[in-house]
Amino acid sequence: GMYSVMIQQVILHDVIKFIAVYLVFLFGFGVAL
Repeated sequence: GMYSVMIQQVILHDVIKFIAVYLVFLFGFGVAL
């Protein structure tokens, strides 16, 4: 129902945020190296 949709959206948002931070770290280390 609505709860599962809301939970999916929250999880998706967290995953996107995590991937963005991970890519920034990866890019930063790549430039540093």
